[in-house]
Amino acid sequence: ERIEAYKRQLIAHGMEYREDHVLYGDFWEVPAMDAVNALLDSDLPKPDAICSANDSMAIAAIRVLKSRGYEVPGDVLVTGFDGIEDGKFNDPQISTCEPILEDVPDIVFDAIKNDTRTGEHKVSFRFIAKESCSCENENQLSDRQEIARLVENARQTSWQHSLLANMQLALDKYNQTVMFEVNI
Repeated sequence: ERIEAYKRQLIAHGMEYREDHVLYGDFWEVPAMDAVNALLDSDLPKPDAICSANDSMAIAAIRVLKSRGYEVPGDVLVTGFDGIEDGKFNDPQISTCEPILEDVPDIVFDAIKNDTRTGEHKVSFRFIAKESCSCENENQLSDRQEIARLVENARQTSWQHSLLANMQLALDKYNQTVMFEVNI
């Protein structure tokens, strides 16, 4: 799905999609580093940008680029996708798309209410412009604001875990099995 979205966006912006420009980092660090090293060692032109399928691979790409003397975002722009916390503390911070998690409880409740036991339930994403794509980081926070944000994230995560645990207990109580998939 992510490769298809990549193709659509290239075409929509008048650029050519080339299969040989797609490398596979298997969604984690070591294969992503191998892929970027292979790209830089290949006969392909050096990239202007690397669009990673997740933030972990974007962080790995930046690590390789920097180790090979490239500036990010000066020489190569890098983006991620999934909005993990590590990307927020990377240097440079990762431009990414993060899931709109506020929608997840509604998705879960609708699935239960409508007895949707199987099927796909999609979570929307929002683009977060940060430093790795050379966007002005409008989200730059002071240290104090960042600590407050982290505390709030921890509180929200705790609340979400509690909510899901209570829902599971309620479902178990009635011996019901509800299965559905939330794609992030």
